[in-house]
Amino acid sequence: MTISQYFILGWIGCGIFILFALIWLFGLITSQPRLRFACDFFLVGALFIMLIGFGGRHKQVLLQEKRQAAIALKHKNYDQTGEKFRQNSTDIAKSIDEAATSVTTAWQDALKANQQKKKSKSKKAPLSPSKAVSQAFKDEKSQLEKGKKKLLKQADLLALLKQYQYKNAKIKYASYKAVQKTELAYYNAVVSINGLTLAQYQKQVSRAKEKYDQAASELGPR
Repeated sequence: MTISQYFILGWIGCGIFILFALIWLFGLITSQPRLRFACDFFLVGALFIMLIGFGGRHKQVLLQEKRQAAIALKHKNYDQTGEKFRQNSTDIAKSIDEAATSVTTAWQDALKANQQKKKSKSKKAPLSPSKAVSQAFKDEKSQLEKGKKKLLKQADLLALLKQYQYKNAKIKYASYKAVQKTELAYYNAVVSINGLTLAQYQKQVSRAKEKYDQAASELGPR
């Protein structure tokens, strides 16, 4: 039964109680003990109906309040977890951006130095592109490891978001999932360099970053 149905039942019990209470008083005034005795049963029955009606309504109200509190807590957990996810995503993107810029710059500088070496008579051998890129990765190792740890944390946060998701959420679970997928692809694009030329590497990184930025835009401004 619904809250309103319990409420109506309670008032029906009240009506029955008032009716037979009046009849009981009439029996008292007219000295009719049998009538009063019969009314006693109906009065007890009416009290029982009132107890079911108003007691059931009170119980349903409490249950509804508990459900609403549980829903509100679920929404709060979703929003708070989403905020942590977005902050993590921003930090990850920053780490990956820095690493990608460092590697690309080192690669470009090494190629440029080698081209100038061919034109000059200097005997000093410049750093080879492969060594320059390796050194850049070493320099950015801490940033990349930091990003990798946060990527693992994102998977945990995504699992919580799946658990807390609700229908009318401002930012849908699918948007968070898309960000997690594209930021992982972006990370892999930056660290996957074997067999690529500089142009191919830049294209690979650019495409991955574009997809990530598009997915991240669904989470709002960073």
